[in-house]
Amino acid sequence: MGVRNISSKSFKSILTQNILLALLIMSLLLIPFSIYYELNQNLKERINLYDSLSSLYFEYLEREIDNKIKNTKPVYPDDLLNIKGRIKEVGGMDRYSKIKKDTLYIYKSQGDKIALYKINIHKLAKKTGDILNLKAPYGLFSLLYEPVFTSTNQFVDLDFYDRSRVKRDGLDYYFIGMNDNPYVTYPFYLIIDLELNLLSLIKRVLFKIILLLSVTVLISLYLTEGFSRVFSRRISRFSEIAYSIGKRAVKGINHDNKLPCIGIKEIDKIGDT
Repeated sequence: MGVRNISSKSFKSILTQNILLALLIMSLLLIPFSIYYELNQNLKERINLYDSLSSLYFEYLEREIDNKIKNTKPVYPDDLLNIKGRIKEVGGMDRYSKIKKDTLYIYKSQGDKIALYKINIHKLAKKTGDILNLKAPYGLFSLLYEPVFTSTNQFVDLDFYDRSRVKRDGLDYYFIGMNDNPYVTYPFYLIIDLELNLLSLIKRVLFKIILLLSVTVLISLYLTEGFSRVFSRRISRFSEIAYSIGKRAVKGINHDNKLPCIGIKEIDKIGDT
């Protein structure tokens, strides 16, 4: 009984330690890959979401601007000769626009004259966000990255000049794009915070890995317990028969007993000799 218990406990302990060590090594290797994969997937998903939101936002904003133009009386300055060339460059829309602070200046060709419309873009930017029920923090910027409207002040210190669609500020990621519709001439950048935080992402990844490891460990321990019992019974049977054979051999009694196989190659070879 003593031999059986020691063998069973030792085997179970060694097997459990090896399983836990293997799982620990796997988890350490899995963590950086999982974080990288999860981050890339989240970036792709949010870029697609941003494309949908920004497309809708710009569409509604352009509509609001056009409606505002219809209800706004233009002025006809005489000192706008340099604007004619710019209107010609933009193509068939016969208009040119620029932003200064919260005002959108729209120059439209009307025969031999240039009509100037001044639109409060700050109000229209907010109104468009309200129409779309845009809950995420967002901001509208000019072509020179000057803030036109922001629903929050978290975009103030961002570096806009790296030209990337994804801006990182510390552990937070923001998404930005330009109104690149070729049929309009309103140069805006729209930035949206789609709630992607690196620390939160790492926590989610670690939670998933810990949960997966916990389930794996429980299953492994359950299987180890069952296997150790089978192994214990085989060791016990092997020990009893070996003891009986040895006892007979000492007394000079011939024996025809064969040691049973226990599933360990090195020990099973003994039984064949």
